[in-house]
Amino acid sequence: MKRILAGITLLGFCLAFGAGASTPEEAVKGFFDSVAAGEGEIAVTFISDRLIDELTADLESITREEFAALLLSSTTIRVGITENDEIEIIDTIINGNKAVVTIRISSDDTGETREIGLVLIDEMWFIDNLGIPSRNAPTGP
Repeated sequence: MKRILAGITLLGFCLAFGAGASTPEEAVKGFFDSVAAGEGEIAVTFISDRLIDELTADLESITREEFAALLLSSTTIRVGITENDEIEIIDTIINGNKAVVTIRISSDDTGETREIGLVLIDEMWFIDNLGIPSRNAPTGP
């Protein structure tokens, strides 16, 4: 029930505001929650057009819907992310219209973190770099 309400809230947010999120943390959480739930159409609304263009540069022509399907089939994005996972926000650094949110995925036992780059466009935050796992995060108490 909690997941359904979160999905409805997220969908309402996307419909009301078009795309992106009001904070970097909300954009990251919204993106990963959507991916985990298999909702590529919503996940794509949290990604900058620049990143979509970069990720699809080698493809002839692709719609946002087709990109959403590709996104959900990508093992780079989906690895370790399930509907039961939580995304832990470790840190957020904002510098003007750019931000970096450091996250950890709850099922990842390696202690790896990801640094997600974001950009502020028209007062909304969008993911502009999906980051790569980093092993320099502290592991355990």
